[in-house]
Amino acid sequence: MDLPPLTVVLADDEPGSRRSLRMRLDQLPGVSVVGEASDGPQAIELLRDQRPDVAILDHHLPRLSAVELLSGLGTRTLPLAIFITRDRHVRPASASSGVVAWISRPVSSSDLSEALQRARRHLTERVGTDGLGKTGGPRIVVRSGARILMLALDDLVRAEASNNHCRLRLTQRVVTVRESLTALSARLPSRRFLRINRFTVVNADWITGLESKSHGDWIVRLRDGTQHTVTRTRRAEIVRQFRTR
Repeated sequence: MDLPPLTVVLADDEPGSRRSLRMRLDQLPGVSVVGEASDGPQAIELLRDQRPDVAILDHHLPRLSAVELLSGLGTRTLPLAIFITRDRHVRPASASSGVVAWISRPVSSSDLSEALQRARRHLTERVGTDGLGKTGGPRIVVRSGARILMLALDDLVRAEASNNHCRLRLTQRVVTVRESLTALSARLPSRRFLRINRFTVVNADWITGLESKSHGDWIVRLRDGTQHTVTRTRRAEIVRQFRTR
């Protein structure tokens, strides 16, 4: 199962080191750098604004050290942290403070990749307390605010576009995720989840009927009582997939 990109904020006061780290991060699959900072106050503002999965921090940031920075963040915005240190014999903080790895300079691509893999494992372990659905069937991992959620596909009724986000209508609640509808639908099983128009993907298991409208559009009705328009450009594909189920 593909996971959403691991979002990263990078903070280092040395422009050359920051460029080198950014270059390595950009070469790693499944990693998205959402911001850079050159000192502690800049980093803490960026972390509060972006709420990334991971913060890669120079241990000796100017004006506010990495340790002070993490202490100043509220628990809702606290990311997992990777510390960059000049002393290979010093471990600046323990995992209990959110630090999952420390890397000594010069930073190698292998050390950086291994640290990010460790962060990914920590995020995956968090899913157990935040996941939705108890069907034991197929699931999809999404990012909602500061949380990573594992949602049961049986619970997903439909997904609706909302700017660059999606609203996922589940059987018991609505979850907003930081992902476009196009990106999300590409990760859903295409025979089960049907893109019926520009703004909506529906779970075919919830469809109770199709009926034609004027101007070539169709209406799809769902078990939750809602109805949605199937545009002409989508109609043939929807009917074909619906008939082959």
